[in-house]
Amino acid sequence: MISYEHLRNTLIALLIVIALIWIGGFLWNLAGRFSNMALIFFFAWLVSFALTPLVRRLQRARVPTGPATGIVYVGLFVIATLGSIFVLPGVVGDLVGLGGNVSEYGDDVQELANDLRAGLADLGLPEEKLDEALNDIGANFADSSGTIIGTIIGALAGIANAVLIAAMTLIVSFYIVLNWDSALRRFAASLPGNWGPAVESASALAESTFSAYLRGQVLGGVIFGVIVAITMLIAGLDYVLAISMLAGVAMTIPFIGLVIGLLLPIGATLLQDPGLGLWVAIPLVAVQQLLDNIVMPKLMASAMGVHPVVVIASILIGTTAAGFWGAVFGVPFGALVFFAAVAIYRRLISTEARRELRTSPVAPGDPGSGA
Repeated sequence: MISYEHLRNTLIALLIVIALIWIGGFLWNLAGRFSNMALIFFFAWLVSFALTPLVRRLQRARVPTGPATGIVYVGLFVIATLGSIFVLPGVVGDLVGLGGNVSEYGDDVQELANDLRAGLADLGLPEEKLDEALNDIGANFADSSGTIIGTIIGALAGIANAVLIAAMTLIVSFYIVLNWDSALRRFAASLPGNWGPAVESASALAESTFSAYLRGQVLGGVIFGVIVAITMLIAGLDYVLAISMLAGVAMTIPFIGLVIGLLLPIGATLLQDPGLGLWVAIPLVAVQQLLDNIVMPKLMASAMGVHPVVVIASILIGTTAAGFWGAVFGVPFGALVFFAAVAIYRRLISTEARRELRTSPVAPGDPGSGA
């Protein structure tokens, strides 16, 4: 016969399990509600890393931390305001115009599909399969234009929310930069022994490494955006401002941005003048490969003080180990690991050299021999 205590303990255990499941679900839902806030703090942390070197320069010119931080963020606010006044209307106008003209490009897409079909048929591919794959592609494209226009309008409607999130991000990053040094000093002072100076040194190294990486990514996006704009202007295409800016922003995102940054200008070219597609694609692909494989590794290596091979290896290892986020943060973490390995190696070498000096015999004629 089951005892009363056994039943009571079983009931208590079941109630504890039910309570843990409920608490887990509640915490999961709570975390989902605060995901936007977590993103704000994450991007604020990245912005603070990017802007801290500017504050450091003003501090070296004997400007106090508070005024130096204020000067940097006021300058950023002025740049953002001027961009909103002079650049944002043009971008919005291009996006609205592109959305309104999407349906008009259906015939051009169908003509391009027919040319593609003829070329593939000349190569010996089965015409029935080609007809099945490419038939009425222009009509299908026109039918989907309503969805595309709705998506663009929805994106424009979300600009206000994006501006609010950007403002909150800048406010949080301002306080991070303003209080970072004092908070770090207090934390280092609370540590025992030589841990405090070691933490301050590691923090300075991480700060310079991450900020150099972020500046390199932004510089690469700016370079590619300018090249896209020049290429589209030479080709006489429309929507240059919106496409070039979106392509430049996309280039700051590792791997995924490489594809999006190319598809945007090439797709816009094919929609407006399919005959220019190849002439626009070739220089952009060449420039992108040059930036991604030669220029950007050298820029980041120069900014962070490591060899370009370390940058490329960090990207490959980070992507393999952690996917997208490994690609994003692989370079700064790889640089930190490289610096740590160099520091450990130099310390081991110096320790070994001192040990050899202490254990080596003194020659009779040396001053320290007493002879």
